[in-house]
Amino acid sequence: MSVLAPQFSLIFLIGVAVAAFFLGRSAAGNPRSRLEQADQEKRQSDALRLAYGKLPGEKRRAIEQLLRDGRLIEAIRDLRLLLGCGLKEAKDLAESLRDRPA
Repeated sequence: MSVLAPQFSLIFLIGVAVAAFFLGRSAAGNPRSRLEQADQEKRQSDALRLAYGKLPGEKRRAIEQLLRDGRLIEAIRDLRLLLGCGLKEAKDLAESLRDRPA
């Protein structure tokens, strides 16, 4: 069979389509794992809020004052130091505290 034969081209195209299908499915990920990841992030967020609530009032007031003054980066830095959390978690917590009604 020649490379230029129509049968070879058809087999090649079918092979490419099958490969693309399986690559697409594997890249999409498992929807259940995405839900589990979202659930885990929610639990971490709740745990951070609980830990923030257990901070001494003086430290909480200092962070809230930083947020009122628009010093978000400093508030995030202090939250990371006090709670021992990551940058994303501290940023999410600081933004939720900033957006919270007084």
